[in-house]
Amino acid sequence: MLTAVLSGVTMLGNAATSASTAQFTAKLYTEGLGRIPDQSGWRGNLNYWGSVPCNAANLKASARDILSSSEFLSTSPSNHERAFRLYRAALHRDASVSELNNTISQLNGGTSWVAVIDNLLNSAEFANRVPLYCSGRPSGWQATPPGNLVLTSTGAVKDEASLRAALQSATPGMTVFLEQGATILLSQPINIPSGVVLATVGEPGSGKAPLLARIARNAAFTAPMINMQDNSKLTSVWVDGQRNRFGFIGGANIQASGNNTSVVRNLLTDSTGFTHLHNWTSTGLAACRNGSVADNLITAYGSTHTGGGWSDGISVSCTNIIVERNSIVDATDVGIVVFRAHPDTQTSVVRNNWILNAGNSAYGGLVADPLNSLDTNFSSIYPLGTVLDFTGTQFNDNMVWSGPDVHLDLIISNGTRPWFGNSTYTGRGARFYNNTSGSETVTAFVGISVSGMLQAQVQANAFLVRPGPANINNCGQRNVVVAPMPYANDAGSSIQPFTPVRADDKVVVGCIGH
Repeated sequence: MLTAVLSGVTMLGNAATSASTAQFTAKLYTEGLGRIPDQSGWRGNLNYWGSVPCNAANLKASARDILSSSEFLSTSPSNHERAFRLYRAALHRDASVSELNNTISQLNGGTSWVAVIDNLLNSAEFANRVPLYCSGRPSGWQATPPGNLVLTSTGAVKDEASLRAALQSATPGMTVFLEQGATILLSQPINIPSGVVLATVGEPGSGKAPLLARIARNAAFTAPMINMQDNSKLTSVWVDGQRNRFGFIGGANIQASGNNTSVVRNLLTDSTGFTHLHNWTSTGLAACRNGSVADNLITAYGSTHTGGGWSDGISVSCTNIIVERNSIVDATDVGIVVFRAHPDTQTSVVRNNWILNAGNSAYGGLVADPLNSLDTNFSSIYPLGTVLDFTGTQFNDNMVWSGPDVHLDLIISNGTRPWFGNSTYTGRGARFYNNTSGSETVTAFVGISVSGMLQAQVQANAFLVRPGPANINNCGQRNVVVAPMPYANDAGSSIQPFTPVRADDKVVVGCIGH
């Protein structure tokens, strides 16, 4: 049964799609088409998997439908792009240089694109992967290192040593360009200096993975891969954490530490740390202000939801960061989280983003998080009773939905007592307005929680919620729940229709943990 947060309307829905077929579908979009699934296409694929069994023939038909579509052919006009996308979408790994060159040679020699698709889908490797694709579990990525596929010859950077040298000598106002298709394997983190731009030649954009320069982790260092200083910019670069090879070892793909940083039109994949992108200073205490996180595609297919290996899509600790028009697929902790910026007032704005959990479950979709006293560096300076100011923080017009066989513990959480209970700091003033699941559904336990946020502004949010599975957490199955004073529901709050709960309710004292 589906319940609509706000109206309580009951609907019927298709629940036959598994986590494995849903993630297979999502990868056909992100790897094949370079974008998050649109909801109409997503629904069509859910209906397809609700009407046929998962087997080799039906997986092939699903893949062939998208990989031979007019959209695919128009957005991947070159044989290199088509061959590159085919391997990642069908086999969930990168093609080797020889495999890629062989496929391109076939196409250049007159073999039709449909025949090339069928050759790969009829391969022994695809057949051997069918049990995983039909297992009901997410498939992640195969542990194969990416090859260096340099496409342009402009004199731009194409290896790690040249990149380090170029960044070290760059001065404010300069752009360091990377050759299209270059794979730069990082042995240690890199730093984008103040006022410097790092970009792929031609700036293809987040949806053009085959053309993007790719900065890929190639060692088990635990620091962020890329650190960004004041007024620096990263655009049209693929930053790949390679969790498929290194596991959960710590270190985000990007740490934007400075003021006025810009992370726009990038592809961010498979972080080995708790998040893919973190706007944060080195200590978490000094102020960092202003910046843009926009038009990025973020996928976390290799992340896990249990056992401590979870990962956010975007995490914001600096203030006045504008987070907009990003697409996030299969984050396993929170899609987008805004943390306290104390002693600054947190004024970041999260708007017009799309968040889909296809094959991985997550703890939250959109979260305002004052954090907790278990952070000893912070709590030694600010007592637990300190109220942290989120006035000006806004989550507006975002869309969150999921596959039917994975869940979110909470779709919206204004305050994080469901996570940390009595160890949680209390915030003040965060606003959530007009966030929805669009025409799709979210499998979730709690639609909206306000617990640990005073003067909360929560209005006009609407989600079609499918109840979560049994024995996952202690949160219960609720639509909109609000904690009592002193944790929420004070005179300055404005909250859409809700169910009040007592101070000993699990949403107040902590209900998440699995």
